[in-house]
Amino acid sequence: MSGPVACVPWVSMPSAYQIAAAARVAARLAAARHGERGEVVRAACDELGCSRQSLYTWMRPHRGDAGRRQRSDAGRHGLLREEAEVIAAVIVEGGRGNGKRINTLVQTVDDLRADGLIHGCRVDSVCVLYYLPDGGVQVTDEAEHYKNKPHNLAAIAEYRVIRYVVTDHATGVVRWRYYPHSESGTHTIAFLAWCVVGGDPTRQPFRGVPRQLKVDPGATASGAVRRWCGLLGIDLIVCARGKPRAKGQVEQGQDLVETRFESGLRFQRHRVRNFNDLNRLAEVFQDHYNATATHSRHGRTRYDAWLTITPEQLRLVAESEAQLRRLATRRPKNRGCGGI
Repeated sequence: MSGPVACVPWVSMPSAYQIAAAARVAARLAAARHGERGEVVRAACDELGCSRQSLYTWMRPHRGDAGRRQRSDAGRHGLLREEAEVIAAVIVEGGRGNGKRINTLVQTVDDLRADGLIHGCRVDSVCVLYYLPDGGVQVTDEAEHYKNKPHNLAAIAEYRVIRYVVTDHATGVVRWRYYPHSESGTHTIAFLAWCVVGGDPTRQPFRGVPRQLKVDPGATASGAVRRWCGLLGIDLIVCARGKPRAKGQVEQGQDLVETRFESGLRFQRHRVRNFNDLNRLAEVFQDHYNATATHSRHGRTRYDAWLTITPEQLRLVAESEAQLRRLATRRPKNRGCGGI
């Protein structure tokens, strides 16, 4: 009777000479420049009478971590494990008994983002995701408008939407507003004036002049913005490039706006025909969010936390938005020096 035969691969065992030679080859590879390694390996295989696979196997104990270069993005990832588990669970639950998957990955991620159950996205500091041609709000097709097609990007420049977001460090209140075309000092001042004056106090208590303001470099730190902040006694701090932690809270605010509010704009196209419509809808959403969502740090809603600020701590202004915007164009008068 014949039984099953166990197949064991044949492995060549190196001699003492081959082991020592493999160690020397490993050292030469570590010192070789780009383009020279292939010739070093070929010469070693000819000398030792072995294959490339055998040579690399023999060199493994002598190469350490040099045998495989670590990826530059090792240790970094863009999706939390908890979010990945939520996505996987929804896809599995959406499957049919015959194995056919109903929910696609893209559809599942879009739906979960819209419901606020995951973030799973990168954040653009300046929003150009939506624009307002005659057809109202539309999603910008990144492949169509950006990749190697600068003329397409120029074609929608007139309709691009710029998002400005501000957050209060103490309470976590987040406010945002949209402006046309591109980031500018004029838009920055208009947005800050809107924040300082505030809206209807019966539903939106956030207002007042901040003592300190952190901004990104660029148009948000232009000469006009610096002059405007100086006139209002605001200490303007320009964050260094490449240090996102310095403004992490506002980046979280950008993420919140993109995933909670903008993800649903595609279903509100009939309500948004211009920037006034868009900003009106944004105000309704942000007031509801700030008044109802509990902040994990202080355990209150953001507006409830804001109401703990005393009147003495608030720096209110009597000027209107229009008057505050005009401050940026005011030039100090040179009265000269009187003689005797």
